[in-house]
Amino acid sequence: MCFFLYTFLQYCSHYLSHKVRFFWCLHEVHHSALHMNTSTGVRNSIFDVISTDALYLLIPLFGVEPVVFVITYSLLKIWGTFIHINEDLVSKIPLVNWIMIDPSAHHVHHARNPEYIDKNYGEFMNVYDKLFGTFVAEEAKPVYGSIGHEPKGFWDVQLYAFRKLFAEMRAAKTIREKILLALMPPEWSTNRNAKFLR
Repeated sequence: MCFFLYTFLQYCSHYLSHKVRFFWCLHEVHHSALHMNTSTGVRNSIFDVISTDALYLLIPLFGVEPVVFVITYSLLKIWGTFIHINEDLVSKIPLVNWIMIDPSAHHVHHARNPEYIDKNYGEFMNVYDKLFGTFVAEEAKPVYGSIGHEPKGFWDVQLYAFRKLFAEMRAAKTIREKILLALMPPEWSTNRNAKFLR
């Protein structure tokens, strides 16, 4: 039960990290890597204590013992780090990729190619991606990094998305627009003519 609760809540948490701009400002640090390797798996915001991972706190409400959760979480995070491995070492894993996220599927998730944006949220299972229509198999070679952001050092990586958000919030005309900028997807804008993706 813990395994299925965890993998579903991981999908939901990751989805929210892409669809709520405030959370994207935290998660963009992970996506700013220009090359794929296992260190990308642990590349996170220093402010991540307020991330969507708080959803995992729901698991004990279903009666799962904390030690069971810690073991499940730890084992699945090992896989979560592995799927960031460089594509020259491991990419598609035949048969495994029918039900699991293999490195190829996760490399797609990190790509800024238009056809790969907001795809493959799963960390271990691809079942939820297939169920909710967010799964795509790798075809074109992934191009890594965030759209419009070339990292220029540690603090730039950590603060870039927040600076961009706060600048747009300052320019917004109403309180409603300011709040929506933080809560809507990253590509949402108060400027109806804006043409950009994150």
